[in-house]
Amino acid sequence: MSIVGSRAATAPLIAQDQRASATILPALTAAERGAEWTAKYGCTPICVMNHTEPDNNPGWHQGPAARCDTPASLVCDWDGDTGEPLLAARVTTVNGTPEVFGITTRLWVDIAGDTMELSVTEVDQFIAGLEGFLPQLRALRAQLAEATKGDIPENTEAKIRWHAEQNTRAAREWAEANPGHEPSLISEAEVARDREINEEVTRRCPDIARVTTRPTSQCTFEGGPAVVVRTGKLGNRYGLCVDCARTMDIKWVGEAVTA
Repeated sequence: MSIVGSRAATAPLIAQDQRASATILPALTAAERGAEWTAKYGCTPICVMNHTEPDNNPGWHQGPAARCDTPASLVCDWDGDTGEPLLAARVTTVNGTPEVFGITTRLWVDIAGDTMELSVTEVDQFIAGLEGFLPQLRALRAQLAEATKGDIPENTEAKIRWHAEQNTRAAREWAEANPGHEPSLISEAEVARDREINEEVTRRCPDIARVTTRPTSQCTFEGGPAVVVRTGKLGNRYGLCVDCARTMDIKWVGEAVTA
């Protein structure tokens, strides 16, 4: 990835870094806007922030961004939203109260929802780390291509039945541990409902493995039945209320849903 201060260099940059999906935000720099703009907002020459917007003077100034788009949704992204880049970086100068805090310029690097503020030396270390990582990643890509030859597609119907059986077993175990409470067993109608819900969840977030209705669980927002969503990789469970469609962490059968 590269960072440039001129829009004229955007096209060759994108062509050069196409594999990393690098793009540059199409915005004017303060230098291009002129001396009056720069003086009014205290901009650095490379600042591309539009200071006429509501939060027009946040106390920092940012140059053009380099970014590497996320190729797939993250495991815990419920909506499967890939709008946020996997990596984004821009030179940022903080000068809101220079007489107190001074002026600090760093490379702000956004990584999947978090941010690093790097000095020049730290950027060098980061670049070296990425350069060392890419050959390893390419080697893993080759391993992946070979390993996926043995993959087989999932059996959706069998998977739904498996989760229904797990729900039945867990409900019985919970009832045994809590005398006086009858377990809520999944009926054929509930399995059919699971199938409908599963199709909707799969559409909204392909990375989610499977869902099952849990009559013993309740949504903390509406009090209605919640759907348990179990991720395929980490085993974490998340809830989706049937009524209000809010997501939340959810506990096992018989326990309350926690927001």
